[in-house]
Amino acid sequence: MPVFLSTGPVNTPVEIQIRTVGMDMWASLEHKLRYKTNVADEKVEHFENQLVEDANEIFKIESNMQIFIVNYLTHGCLKMKDKYPVTCFYGVPIKLDNSGHYIFNTEIKIHAWRNGKHTKGKFLKLG
Repeated sequence: MPVFLSTGPVNTPVEIQIRTVGMDMWASLEHKLRYKTNVADEKVEHFENQLVEDANEIFKIESNMQIFIVNYLTHGCLKMKDKYPVTCFYGVPIKLDNSGHYIFNTEIKIHAWRNGKHTKGKFLKLG
């Protein structure tokens, strides 16, 4: 990313962190519990334990959903793998909203692409 100095622009590596609304809420809540609270230590410990239990439950649900999606998508994608090498690519459709931000395009389903016989194995990645 260009950083503009008095001597001119300099390309500088940057790290971009993306958080969901849920992640932001979680981080804010945990910060308040640890550093900005007048609640008794026992209650803070109880809330922390509850957050750990909730995190484990969310992890379990998300893991099950990932397994389901992968099984759903690969069912059609890999059916030719015994005839010739097949590589599968999975996509979540996005589009630009009116303000120029990317959003999920709910009008199109999650789908898979594959390369194989028809691409003669030369298609290596989505562009």
